[in-house]
Amino acid sequence: PQAFDGLRLAGRKPWRVGANLAVPDHNVPTRGRAGGIADPISRAQVEALDRNCQEFGISELTMMDHRQGIVHVIGPEQG
Repeated sequence: PQAFDGLRLAGRKPWRVGANLAVPDHNVPTRGRAGGIADPISRAQVEALDRNCQEFGISELTMMDHRQGIVHVIGPEQG
């Protein structure tokens, strides 16, 4: 969230929004995603990312997106 806070404080928007893709890979459960994220800190981080991406218009592969996965794997897959 620090990068997004910096944008807010400076009154700026992300540069080249279409070239950015957010992936909450390290906080997302491997199995049982429909049950949500059990760890409250991880859940808060993913929820903050969701809000920030929505606010700034950044594309995100959310937790329930079928393309969601580890960022260094899905990057090449998505081009």
